[in-house]
Amino acid sequence: MVKFYIDEVKDWSVIPGSLKTEHTHTKTEYSKLDGRARLSSPSGNKKRNTRITRLKEIIAKRNTFIILIGFLIIMQLLNPLFLQLDNLQNLLRQIAIIGIIGIGTVMVIITGNFDLSVGSMLALGGAVGSQVSITWGTGWGISAALGLGLVLGLVNGLVVAKFHIHSLIATLSTMGLIRGLALLSTSESNISGMPESYLSLGGGTLFGFIPTPFVIFIIIALISSFCLAKTRFGRHLYVVGVNMEAAYLAGIKADALIIATYMYSGMLAVLSGVCLTSYYWSASPLVGKGWELQAIAGVVIGGVSIFGGMGTIAEGLVGIAIVRSILNGLFLSNISVYYEYIVVGILLVVAVLLNILIMRWRIK
Repeated sequence: MVKFYIDEVKDWSVIPGSLKTEHTHTKTEYSKLDGRARLSSPSGNKKRNTRITRLKEIIAKRNTFIILIGFLIIMQLLNPLFLQLDNLQNLLRQIAIIGIIGIGTVMVIITGNFDLSVGSMLALGGAVGSQVSITWGTGWGISAALGLGLVLGLVNGLVVAKFHIHSLIATLSTMGLIRGLALLSTSESNISGMPESYLSLGGGTLFGFIPTPFVIFIIIALISSFCLAKTRFGRHLYVVGVNMEAAYLAGIKADALIIATYMYSGMLAVLSGVCLTSYYWSASPLVGKGWELQAIAGVVIGGVSIFGGMGTIAEGLVGIAIVRSILNGLFLSNISVYYEYIVVGILLVVAVLLNILIMRWRIK
């Protein structure tokens, strides 16, 4: 049905004849029809549509930094211990360790893939780094862990890119495989006795307050953000995530890019493991369980699309900060750690639903 408003028509020559014949009443004549043939008023519909559009824009933009600030304020009001110095330092360390994993997760998801093995890589990397550092020193321990992460990431990348196995299935398989290797390498027991220089990597501070892992995290985040935003490598990642076939037709080596992102993700996962084990002075083959879901939930809440081709490092990391702030608040409130899994699951579902809604709105 075609609608127009008589008061707004300036040039009747552009109106089809049938409509001119049908709607030649004056404004006064329409008022005498007792509302039965009166033209609808635009003001109500326009206001309603404007509100809906603004709401969609707010959700689509997901001003996650504002949301993060809001969460911090709420957590402080609920528990005065939240922003105390000791807990704030602990929170920064938690954000840093899971955030290092999250940077690699952002890269992988932008290409339209997933990596569920990062939690297991964290455990194995921490175990290997600790064992080698005890025998050969800190430098060799860190190098061995990073090299292991690159190899594990290479395996994931080859399985996904070359054998064309869906990333969820591929990395779910390697998640179990790598966890088993972590248990075997440690004989199902904790490892301790690492040198002091190794322990300072996770437990040290800058200026007596900023945790060393947080400094490492910021440096990696800045470098990764630059690569995504300012280099051909980063631009090609987005193309691969949006349309793989178009990437191939454009001459982009999509397989090589996917393999590279998995290798980078693997290297960052084991680095996170080294930071974690050095902070706790002990390497356990059981750490990192469920951390892959925290990383995915965080980056997707932050604004990285699960469908690929959209998102930034900054958005993903703000989302991870939101997740860790919530979990930290639960811990301070003496709520059972088992509720963490429930909260992360709910956040992941909400994040996926938001992604689906946003994609539908953009298509419309």
